[in-house]
Order: sequence, then C-alpha cells, then structure tokens
Amino acid sequence: MPAFQFLFALALASPEALADQLRSQGATALQLHRLQLDADTPLEAVIQYELPGKGVHAIVLDQRGAEWREAGRFNSWWNFTKTDADRFLEFRETVEGGVKDILIRTRSGGTEDARTTLEITRLKDGAVVTVLSIKEHETAMEHPSGDVFTTEAKLSFAPGAITVHSTRHPGNVLTCQLHRWNAAAFRFDETPCPK
Repeated sequence: MPAFQFLFALALASPEALADQLRSQGATALQLHRLQLDADTPLEAVIQYELPGKGVHAIVLDQRGAEWREAGRFNSWWNFTKTDADRFLEFRETVEGGVKDILIRTRSGGTEDARTTLEITRLKDGAVVTVLSIKEHETAMEHPSGDVFTTEAKLSFAPGAITVHSTRHPGNVLTCQLHRWNAAAFRFDETPCPK
C-alpha cells in the first residue's frame, strides 16, 4: 500500500482496527494503552508491538473529532532482547497531574560502545515532541588509552523537575544534573543541582 494511502487509512481507523491490521502483518505481543497525553478531553492511544526480527515498536494515536491521527512512532531493534520490550515504554506524569508523558528506552551502539537512551516525550498540537533525552546507560572505549568506562544514570522525578545522578566507572565519578520544565520553550532545561 503506498504511504499516502496508509496515512489516509490511519486517519479513519480506530486504534483497535490498527491493532488488527498490525496483527495481520505479523505483529506479536501487542498492547493497546488508552491514556491522557494532552489537555483535551479524549484519551489518546498507544499501541506497542513486536515484529519478529525487527524489534519492538510503538505508534501514538491522537483523536481529532471522530478521526484518529498518528502523532508519533518509536522503535528499538539494536541487539533486541525481550527485556528491551519490557522496558521500552513507560507512562509518567513528569510535568502536570493527570497528563502522562511517554518515556521511551532504546538501545544502540557500535563496535566500541553501547548505550540505552531514555527520551521523555510529550504530546503537543497532535504530535509527539521529545522534551528531554538522557543516556541512561553507556559503555564505551576511550581513545587513545583503550580504557573502557561505564556510566549509569539514576533519575528521580518531582512535578516539573527531573534530577539525574550519574556514576562513571571506573573511578566512581559522580555528577548531578537538574532539569526543570520550561513551558514557554516546551522542554526541560538543564540547571545546576543544588549543593
């Protein structure tokens, strides 16, 4: 089916109809979530599914009147394991009560490095926008020494604020970043952590 026909069909389909279409195309482990992702009354839908040999995927749908429109797509396929699917999506109120944001974890890497990136996304004007991206875990080789280091980030959440405590090994180097919600810019801005 040409891309324009798929998008047109998607504008007319319900989340359940799209889920059935994905199943017919070989999708497995399909989950349909209905939740509040923005300020309007109708709930949005997020469909998570796996494609054999192609990792885990998600489609975010926003309801506009009687129609559903695609607001965003995500996937994680690099060195895919079942654990990746279990951690792929998380829904959390990061800015305001009653409105969930989507946290997406994806793995990527190459010959000398591997990382898990956590992206926090919010729905704005019918589209998913990444408002913060953090390396949650990274293993990499430094050049020219050839030393391998690992960095782990731990996040704590408060309304409109995310604190990231990172530890780098070897050496147990600790860092702290505070990210505060900037409504005018529609993103989290980094500020120094309080001493």
